[in-house]
Order: sequence, then structure tokens, then C-alpha cells
Amino acid sequence: MRTIIRNGYIGLTPDTLIQADLGIVQGSVYSIGRDVNRQDYDVEVDASGCWVLPGGIDPHVHLDWDFGDTVTTDDMGSGTKAAVFGGTTTVMNFIQPQPGESLSALVERWKEKSGASWAHYGFHIIIPEMNDQWLKELALLPSLGVHTIKVFTAYPGKLMLSDADIYKVLRTAGHSGVMTMVHAENGPVIDVIAEDAIMAGHYQAGYHGITRPAELEGEAVFRVGQLARLAKAAAYIVHMSSHEAVQALAFARQLGANLAAETCPQYLFLDDQVYESDSFSVARFVYTPPSRSLKDQEVLWTALKRGDIGIVSSDHCPFDMEGAKQLGIHDFRQIPNGGPGIETRVPLLLNAVQRKEIDLGSTVGWMSTHAAKTFGLFPYKGALLPGSDADIIIVDPQRVPPPIHVEQLHQRVDYTPYEGWAVRGFPRDVMVGGQWAIRDYQSTGLPPNGQFIGFQHAAVRA
Repeated sequence: MRTIIRNGYIGLTPDTLIQADLGIVQGSVYSIGRDVNRQDYDVEVDASGCWVLPGGIDPHVHLDWDFGDTVTTDDMGSGTKAAVFGGTTTVMNFIQPQPGESLSALVERWKEKSGASWAHYGFHIIIPEMNDQWLKELALLPSLGVHTIKVFTAYPGKLMLSDADIYKVLRTAGHSGVMTMVHAENGPVIDVIAEDAIMAGHYQAGYHGITRPAELEGEAVFRVGQLARLAKAAAYIVHMSSHEAVQALAFARQLGANLAAETCPQYLFLDDQVYESDSFSVARFVYTPPSRSLKDQEVLWTALKRGDIGIVSSDHCPFDMEGAKQLGIHDFRQIPNGGPGIETRVPLLLNAVQRKEIDLGSTVGWMSTHAAKTFGLFPYKGALLPGSDADIIIVDPQRVPPPIHVEQLHQRVDYTPYEGWAVRGFPRDVMVGGQWAIRDYQSTGLPPNGQFIGFQHAAVRA
């Protein structure tokens, strides 16, 4: 199918926005220009007055993730469908080996589980404990199409590695061409603070925010930077939330650490006032790290605009309020940490463009291009250039939609942190790999067209 998108304002890259026609042939961008001959194409789509942008890339999602006592509610089918409705055409999902499972078997198992993905997909592998066999297998990951792993400095007894083990992982990964992603908080000290709160009778969900102070995020970011520096390895700090973390990131870089970083909408658009209630409804905002102060929010926006942080991910990790979240109704420590956001990430950012708080070019970078460059997918993804994959969203900036309600979203979870928000930024049309998945805000009914993107610089056409 040869498709021409007419008269849109095309975000070719973060630095280039032009009004032109965009031609798509066999799943790739073929031409960009004006007055393209209609007869050369089978289908014409009018994008007059609309933004035509590269599909979003969300490099941080937890779909069908087993988090100890429970599992996230979205799987690869429902989660990627929600992603596409929200303008994200590529996701990178965290997967975790079972005891005794090889990393190669893990990757193959997840490829089989992902066959009905609406969006293109890749994997990051969580290393939940030190395991000599897994350490040896890190060198094989690029041949399997996996270029990233993740370790934790939080959740002692569940996911946390010691500093010595993190150093070993960083060193081995760096030698293997694999980047290490890190959840950076000082988990053991957080556990002491949380235990003190419980002993004082403070069991309510709001104490989640109080007992994970920003100082312990900043400390861990700097510590990871030093370990990465010693290991001569690159590291990627996930979901940065605070002024302390931004300062630590800058200091570690000044000393020579090779660090990339992301933040998330829950830190850019929500603040710690959400924890100022004893109601269990606050469990909607139990994710880690917690939302911080308005000052922290301001610092994060500044860090994005300066380029100190390059990516806005969702950290989509959904658990039902009337389900798994109830595990912590009498002890906030037992509330599964995580919240939904895969469908609202791009619209929230584009809504901020509409409000003239940020510019469109920078937003294209944060929601797509910088992730494509960081994870080796540019310029096939994250841009609309001749030869780029035809992963495209069309957004009508003039449309005023109804407020967000959980029933209208496609995420398989019973709440959204943004209930009732007026958000102008949901895409009208979404193309994945040259096939329309969404037209006029509705599914086209075509089969899912997501492909594994494991090999850098090209989707693997399975």
C-alpha cells in the first residue's frame, strides 16, 4: 500500500518542522515534499492543520511483570494496544528470568508471548540476583537482539544487588556492548525509615511518599555513577524524580561517568501534594520513586530543556486499586509499587505544547528521537526521514476532547492518575510499520503489526 499524508506539519526531527506531504511505500518513508503526484499513491490522508510526528518510543514499561506477590495487569497485547492509542508505536519491556532459566531461553519465551503486539517491541533484561551463569551470558545478549539489562539498588531481599555485584555486572556488561539500566535509590535505608513509620502507627498509603526521601535517590545516583566510572561502562538512570538526583547526575558526569537518564510524567505533572491524605485512594500514586515537590518538578523540566535528561518514559507498571493494591491497605509497604501511564505519556507532553509550556521540537525528542538514539534505533525510528520506518502519529491540535476517564482508556487497569484531566494531545491517526492501526480515534480492525526490534538499526521482520 502506497500512502500519501497531505499538508501536515511534519516533525522530521526535533530540529525540523515543515509543512509538506509525506509519502509512505512498503512500510517506510519514501518522500517528503510539496505537490506530490496523487496518482503515485493508493491512499490519500488529509492532515491539514495537524502535526505529523514520529511515533512515540517508550523505553520503560512493565507488561506482564511478576512483582513478587502479584503481576501487572497489562500484558503485551493490552499494553501495546493502549500504547498505540496514546501515540506510542515502540515499547521496550522489562523481562525477568525465572530461577534456573537461561537468558537466551528467557528472550525466546518472551518473543513467543509478544506475537500479538500492536506496537514494535524490544526487551531489557532484569538481573534480580547475582548469578554466575547469567553474568557469563551477558556477552551473548547482543546476538539475541538485547542490548540492555537492569539492576536495582532498592528492594532488599527481592531485587537489590550489592554494590560489589552491581560493579561486576557493569564491568561485564560494558565489555559485552550491553548498557546497564539502574533503579537508583538507597533501599536498605528506605526500609529503616519505613519500619520507623510503621512502628509509629503510620500505615497509610501516603507514607510511601514520605519514607522515600530524595536524598536517598541522589545518593544512589552518584554511587552508581562512580561504580560505572570505575567499571568503564555506560549506565542509564531510570525514572529520575528529584533535584537531588539531577545534582548527583551532573556531579558524576563532571567526574567522568558516562550516564544517560530519563524522567516520567508522574514527576513532571504530579507533585507530593497527592500524598496529603489518609485515604487509601492515595495508593493510586504509590510508584517508585514517589512524586516530589513543585521545586523538584521545576528542576526536572529545566534538566530536560538543558539536555541533562533526554527521555520521558512512562514506567507503566499497572496494578488494580480493587485488586493488588489492596495488599497494602493496612501497611503501605505492601502496596505494589507502580502505576499506569503508557497511554497518557505522549498526550500529556503534547498537551503541555498546546499550553505553550514547552515547544514541539523538544517534545518530539523527549518522546521519541532521543530514545531511538540511546537504544540504537535512529534514524529508522524516532524520525521521519527518507528510509525511516513508517511509524507515524497524526495529532489535531485544534481538537478539544472530553476529559480523561479510565473507562475510555485502553490500559487494563481500574484507574488513571489523570482522571478528569483535560488533555489535548491524543492522536487522531496512528500508523505502525506502514499499516494504519488507528484512524479517526478508532481501531481500524486490522491485525496487530508490531515487530521485534532486537537488532539495532532495523526491525526484525519475524
